[in-house]
Amino acid sequence: MNFDDQEPTGITIQLANRSIVQPLGVLEDVLVQVNKLIFLAYFYGLDIEDETLGKGSTLILG
Repeated sequence: MNFDDQEPTGITIQLANRSIVQPLGVLEDVLVQVNKLIFLAYFYGLDIEDETLGKGSTLILG
């Protein structure tokens, strides 16, 4: 998966802790196989800070 192909998005996402984040971008039409079934999926990349370590990481939501 190439994260350089992310397209910018103008949406915001509210997380479970009620914080609001803006995705770095979206990967569209990614093929995901579960057993014999194949689905098209969208994945949103989020840049979040790890509260326990105090450093950033990337979270992918699909």
